[in-house]
Amino acid sequence: MNKKKKSEIGESIASIEVFGGVFALLIVLYVIMNVFSSFRLEERLDALSNDGEYKISWGENGEGYVVIAYPDSLFIIENGKFLKSESICNQEGAFVNYANTVYSVAKNQIIFAILENGVTTMKQARDCLQKVYPNKRVSIGWIVIDDQTMKSIKLNDLPYYMKDNNER
Repeated sequence: MNKKKKSEIGESIASIEVFGGVFALLIVLYVIMNVFSSFRLEERLDALSNDGEYKISWGENGEGYVVIAYPDSLFIIENGKFLKSESICNQEGAFVNYANTVYSVAKNQIIFAILENGVTTMKQARDCLQKVYPNKRVSIGWIVIDDQTMKSIKLNDLPYYMKDNNER
């Protein structure tokens, strides 16, 4: 091989090394930026998912927090907990804790979305509230809701576990 060929091969190897080094550096930079952006995304999502994501606001007159009453269970939308009707009023249970959170702020109330045959479950929850707060005035609201209403107010977009329970 002559000197000119060796020089050209050396130059091409050097350019490949430079290109490979720049490419590796760009990949490392991409990974670092991806990690930082995913942390920022998680922070933004956490900031968006504050308490009361499923609430109805009446401005200065208070807020209502929606709970769905099924025939045999109660579903607290905010924390995704299903409670069988016999365990609604456990003193350290999810519903009592949720009620304490809601009623710790003045003018707040729980709104029961009552599905077909869910009136008994709503009554159990209402009686539980009267038992837990014997000397305090607590306000509740209720609406009767069916599958068509759920679809029209986009409650049909709720997670799969709610849809599965509703179809039972």
